[in-house]
Amino acid sequence: MVERIGRSLHVIGIIVRESSRSFLVNNDFEMSAALATYSFFALVPLLFFAVSIAPGLGSASAALVAGIEGLIDHLFPRIRDWMSIDFYVATGHHLTLGFAAAIVVFIAAMSLVDSLRTTFLKIFRKDPPASFVLSQFANVRTAAAMILLFIVLVGAEVLFAALAGISGGRGAANILLSVCIATMCMVFFYTVFLPVRLTAVKLIGASVISAVLIIGMREAFTFVIGTNPAYGETFGSLKVLFVMIVWVYYCFLVILFGAEVAINTEKRDALLLKTLFAGHPGRPFSAGLLTGFITRYSQGDIIFNEGDNGGTMLYIVAGSIDIDCDGKHIRTMAPGHYFGEMSMLLGTPRSAGARAASENTELIAVSQANFDIILRENAPIVLSILKEMAGRLKDTDESLFRRQ
Repeated sequence: MVERIGRSLHVIGIIVRESSRSFLVNNDFEMSAALATYSFFALVPLLFFAVSIAPGLGSASAALVAGIEGLIDHLFPRIRDWMSIDFYVATGHHLTLGFAAAIVVFIAAMSLVDSLRTTFLKIFRKDPPASFVLSQFANVRTAAAMILLFIVLVGAEVLFAALAGISGGRGAANILLSVCIATMCMVFFYTVFLPVRLTAVKLIGASVISAVLIIGMREAFTFVIGTNPAYGETFGSLKVLFVMIVWVYYCFLVILFGAEVAINTEKRDALLLKTLFAGHPGRPFSAGLLTGFITRYSQGDIIFNEGDNGGTMLYIVAGSIDIDCDGKHIRTMAPGHYFGEMSMLLGTPRSAGARAASENTELIAVSQANFDIILRENAPIVLSILKEMAGRLKDTDESLFRRQ
C-alpha cells in the first residue's frame, strides 16, 4: 500500500512538473494577460448592461442588483462595496440603446470566446477549424451559452439570498458555496473550450482543483486589500477596474494551468513511457513507475512472428530477446534496448521475428499513439532514436559486407 501511494505521488509529481514546463513553453503568462484584457471588455459591460435594465423590472430591480453583487462577491475579492456605488448610479438611468447595446455586449463576448478557443487550441496543439463560417458559428453558440451561464448564476444568487439569507460574509459555508459556484464555472469552461473530451472524473477533478485555487487566492487577495486599503489608489476612479483586471488575470493563470494539467493527465501513459527513451540507449531502466505496463515472458516464448502486424514497439526491461529472420539469428538484444519500431512507424508487417531468449524476460509495449506524442514533443529523444536506428543500419551493412 505504501509503495502504491508513493508511486501515485510520483506520477502526480511528473504530471505537475510537465504541466509547469508546458505552461512556460506555451507562454501562458502572456496569454493570460491578453485574456484578462478581453474579459475586461466583455464581462464588465455585461455586468453593467444587466444592471442598467434593472429600472425597467420594477420590484425585481433590487433583487437583480443584489444577485449580481452576490455573484461578484463569491467570485471576486472584496470589491463589492466599491462597485455598489457604480451599480447604484447605473440603476438610476434607464437603458437608452436597447437592442444595439445588447449586440455590442454580445460581440464583445464573442471576441473573448474566440481568444479562449485559440488559446486552448495552442495548448492542446490542435489545428483550428478549416471553415471560418463554422468557427464563427461555434463562437456564437458559446457566447450565448456564456451569457446563459451568467443569467443562471445570477438567478441562483437571487434564489439563495431569498431562501437562506446568504450574505457576502466569509464564513465556512459561504466559502464552500463560492467553491461550488467556481467549480460550476470551471466545468463550463473546460467542457466548452477544451478541444478534447475529458472523462467525468477528470473534468470534475480539474474543475474542483482550479476552483479551490481561485477561491483560496481570493481569500488571500481579500486579506491584502483589507490590510492595504490604498491598494490601487494611484488609478483614481479606475481603482475597481484595476483590481478586477489583476484578479481576472490571476484567474486565467489558474484556468490555463488547469488546462495544462488536464492535457498532461490525458497523456499520462506517454509521459511515463517517455522516461524509457530519455537516457542513453542500452542503459538499463528502473521500471518502478511502469509496473502496470510490464509483460513477462519465459524463455522461448514468441513475442511476434515475421509477417505479423506491427502496431507496437517493445522495450526490454529485463532478460533478453533473440531477433530472427528467415530462420537465421540476427542479433540478441539486452535490457535498455527496443525493437519493432520500424514496422510500427512504417505501418508494414514485421520484417523479422522475436522470441524471449532467457527466463523472466520483461517487456513494455509502446503504442503508436504514445510514441507519436513522445516524438512530437521531445526533440532530444527524436535525435537519440535516430542515432540508435542509424547505428543499427550501420551494423547491418557491415554484417552484410562481411558475409559477401
